[in-house]
Amino acid sequence: MGASIVAGVNAGEMMDGLGLAETTPGPLTLVTEFVGFLAAYRDGGIMLGIAGAALTLWQPEFATFDWRIAALAALSGLMLLRWH
Repeated sequence: MGASIVAGVNAGEMMDGLGLAETTPGPLTLVTEFVGFLAAYRDGGIMLGIAGAALTLWQPEFATFDWRIAALAALSGLMLLRWH
């Protein structure tokens, strides 16, 4: 699968995204944002590219936020139990 195109992004562009993430301060989430932008940009222009970048940046944060809320709800239920 090395040089094939996946979701509209080829291997060279994927390396560009990794290089961008490694040379700037911040997490490797920039790689997924870059790939989301490129894939959406090719299908629908700049506005869809921005939406693709926003979606790929927001989705991992939303998933972890959802787990945190569920864990806090479970823990608060444990705190209400009477321990004998």
